[in-house]
Amino acid sequence: MKVKRFVNKKLFKRDLTYELWLKNFIKPLSSNELNQMEKEFNNFASVNNSCFQPLQGA
Repeated sequence: MKVKRFVNKKLFKRDLTYELWLKNFIKPLSSNELNQMEKEFNNFASVNNSCFQPLQGA
């Protein structure tokens, strides 16, 4: 019983450290980063298709 409790606590702590790492690693993008991504997406043009026309949003 003590071993099982120890293992469960250890796994729980490991899950918490992973969760904290993930929160620190994945942060919301800043407005500058979002604008840069949007510009890159808008400049996208298909090289292989000469009739490529991107959809216009509503």
